[in-house]
Amino acid sequence: MTVQELKIAGDDLSTRDINRKIKEALNENIRRFSIESNAELDSIVVGIREEAEFILNGRFGDFVGALNHGPRIEIHGKTGIRW
Repeated sequence: MTVQELKIAGDDLSTRDINRKIKEALNENIRRFSIESNAELDSIVVGIREEAEFILNGRFGDFVGALNHGPRIEIHGKTGIRW
């Protein structure tokens, strides 16, 4: 069985766009996500209640992975306060 993965290039997307793509994919039983962005967007991958795997590459803002119960989130890059 091949596990489907959704790859999201987020530099030109808003927080809402990225989170909407995630929710739509979860509804289609996709459980693996790769997100690349240097836009430092806040509130990415929030409110997820399903078991899923998220690999984030790049620079993200605050509240990454907030209010979740189920997913595994791995971050390669930076997140949080911008100095």
